[in-house]
Amino acid sequence: MKRLYSLLLCTAMTASAFASTPTLLSTLPACDRKPLAHAAAKAADTETETTWTEWQSFGTGTLTMDDMFALFTGLDEWQGDFPDKTVDVRYSTDDVTIQQYRFNGVFNGADIVVDVNTAKGTLKMLPQNTKIDVFGQEILVADFASCYEIIAPEYGQEVIDTYAAYNYFIPELKRFYIYAGYFFSEEDDDVTAIGDLQFQVNGATDYVPKFQYSLFSNEAKPATVTATFPDETSYMEYAVFPGHYTSAKLQKLIDRKCEYTKQTTAGAVELPALADGLNTLVAITYGTESGMALEETHFSFTYSPDRADEWTSLGLTDITTDILEIINDELPVDYQAELQQNKQNKAIYRLVNAHGATYPANTSEADYDSEFNHYLTFDTSDPADVKLTPAHVEKNLVAPVFVMGTADMLREAGKSETTVSSYLGKYVDGAITFPDEGLTLGCANWTLFQDDLPAEGFVNTNLSGKFRIAIPDTQGIDDIKADNAPAEYFTLQGIRLDSPVRGTVIIERRGTTARKIFVK
Repeated sequence: MKRLYSLLLCTAMTASAFASTPTLLSTLPACDRKPLAHAAAKAADTETETTWTEWQSFGTGTLTMDDMFALFTGLDEWQGDFPDKTVDVRYSTDDVTIQQYRFNGVFNGADIVVDVNTAKGTLKMLPQNTKIDVFGQEILVADFASCYEIIAPEYGQEVIDTYAAYNYFIPELKRFYIYAGYFFSEEDDDVTAIGDLQFQVNGATDYVPKFQYSLFSNEAKPATVTATFPDETSYMEYAVFPGHYTSAKLQKLIDRKCEYTKQTTAGAVELPALADGLNTLVAITYGTESGMALEETHFSFTYSPDRADEWTSLGLTDITTDILEIINDELPVDYQAELQQNKQNKAIYRLVNAHGATYPANTSEADYDSEFNHYLTFDTSDPADVKLTPAHVEKNLVAPVFVMGTADMLREAGKSETTVSSYLGKYVDGAITFPDEGLTLGCANWTLFQDDLPAEGFVNTNLSGKFRIAIPDTQGIDDIKADNAPAEYFTLQGIRLDSPVRGTVIIERRGTTARKIFVK
């Protein structure tokens, strides 16, 4: 789950506007938070004759500062979380959507007041003292848009509005965001530092929907998803995409540039037709009070249809793999699993239950999902660029893990073919191979990958570069009548048995067809 408000909620600034945006700092840190378009209205108009109600408590919460102010001043104590801070609120007697919030003693005992217009979705913090001395002078703080209004108004309203869009208050979550600028006086022509301020009031509802879903499905047992909403007055919008999660897919949902569904009540989620292999559902929860997107969540599941009449079994084939080495500290293993070939497109092959009964690290059915057949599908149409359909592996681990080709993941991320070329799968000399780090694992539980996991939730695998699937000569394979062949039996490690042993899981092979069975 990712927090949407700190990821991609944005007014899209045009490339030309972004390129020409002036800076008040010699080096302006890149902003990684962008509010939604309908929350990025102009800064609230200054209320010159407002009559206010009395201040009343709005709660206790935590102020969070990033490290920019501390880096500039050398005052390391002014970064991180500051809990148990109180906040008060008062309302305009003429319009309750015009509000002021006072964060009490958030700096060196200084109170900070912000103006909020919930009808427009805007927040403004005019210059105020922090009571923090830096180089013998007291630092002022304001939202960065106000810094431009005061220090550099010649840059115009478009620039001011751009930075005003980075400040907002989410009523349902009782969460404030301020893109703050620090400076010595309003007569200065520069800002000393800028950074994020967040104030989170305790006890707010977490608007992330809770999902129950089936990780695997096939044509006989369709995928099911149910959603539980944290509040009946909220709603969500969701879309299902083929393949793994990317921020670009989230952005499509935000911009409504994809097929999406709005759901206002808890219960079953209507799924579209699923693509073979990995599918990802992305959902955004919206609040009815502010109209802003509140939280984003996503999860992936695999559709593995058998479609037995579309495939020809090539029997057991030799495999070398270390796909799960990075999780289980396994060395590359050699074993056998069933290989099938597509009847319509003979360049497409699939391994059956590659991490199931025949996988050497498995010792019982508890080690893998035995309810479905699981497939790793490879397209060798271009022998110099073999494609692997992303899919979950069926081995039971701490959390579901899926595998994909590194080259295709990089392509989806917009990397150049020069970068991609080092990771291409190959079909040569009767075998499918992938190079060192040519396969990638994805998992929502980042701790499974320990220190190797980057922020995106993916990690390269096949570190030995030894992944290999032997492709047998298929000439005349369609003429083999496997069902009439005598049965042969093997242990999960591929050792031939004279006869089945009761109470064990074994491999039964008839001709070129192999399947796992439990001997009763």
